[in-house]
Amino acid sequence: MTLCSVAECTTPSRAMGLCSKHYAQRWHKDRPQAPRVRPDTSADPVVEVLSAVLAGAPALPGARCRNRSHLFDERGPDEPQDVADQRHQQALGLCKVCPALASCERWYSALPARKKPSGVIAGRIPAKRGRPAEEAS
Repeated sequence: MTLCSVAECTTPSRAMGLCSKHYAQRWHKDRPQAPRVRPDTSADPVVEVLSAVLAGAPALPGARCRNRSHLFDERGPDEPQDVADQRHQQALGLCKVCPALASCERWYSALPARKKPSGVIAGRIPAKRGRPAEEAS
C-alpha cells in the first residue's frame, strides 16, 4: 500500500500518487474554470410575460390558495363538469377561512375587467368571458 505523496498525509494513495482529498484539490486547482455567466433573459418573451403578470400579483401572506392553484383553475376543456365543480367547492371552502381574503377581494375588485383572472378568485367564481359556446344540436 502506497501513501499519498503530499508531506505528512498518511492516507492511502489512489490516483497519481495522491489520496482522494489531495487529488480533488489539485484537479480543481489545475482545471481552467469558465466564468459563470447568467443567460441574458431580458429579450425572452416568456420572461417578459411572467414578469408583467407577477408584477401585478398581490402579496397575500397566509393565503390558503398557495400551492393549491389546481383547485382554483378554470374548468379544463376535457374535464368533466362535476369534477370541476367539486374542485371549485374545495377552493371556495379554503377562501372562506383564508386570512388573506379581504386583501384578495380588494385586489380583485381593483383590477380592470380584462385583467381579472378566471377560475375561483377572492371567494367567488367569475362568469366566463367571451361568447357562450354553441350547443350541439
